[in-house]
Amino acid sequence: MVNNFFIYILLILAVCWLPPLRSFYRRIPRDWTLLTYGLFALVLFLLSGVDFDETPQLNLFVLIPSLLTLGAAYAHMRIPSVFYRTAVLLGALYSGMLFWLSPIFTSMVNIWIGIGIGLLMMLAYGLSLTLILLAPLLAMRTIHFWHTNRTSQISQ
Repeated sequence: MVNNFFIYILLILAVCWLPPLRSFYRRIPRDWTLLTYGLFALVLFLLSGVDFDETPQLNLFVLIPSLLTLGAAYAHMRIPSVFYRTAVLLGALYSGMLFWLSPIFTSMVNIWIGIGIGLLMMLAYGLSLTLILLAPLLAMRTIHFWHTNRTSQISQ
């Protein structure tokens, strides 16, 4: 999996230098959700991994997380509102994780243990992937806050 991750990162970097995508990169300062859209490719990679111990056969249930994330990526490009674009990405993230993790917590011995483990895993994975997706917004807000405080200190 680690080797696949580095190959995937190299592919993303190779695509970054393609001339047709330069207009996409030029629009990022005006629309931070485009950077989030780029980070969504990392989420697609993470949700496309199949645990062959839990789901030994490739079926529709295994493909649903990837299909949800691809559908959200398509919807992201079509929705004009920044809030709804981000909500679509986060909604696809959590619903894809539910399908991705469900074989693990449905095969537990006790239903309550399965629910507890499932919620814990959803919380751990969900928070980290949400931070990845919202990192551009959080960075922009932090820079804006820092810049506002710095200019107010200089003017005093």
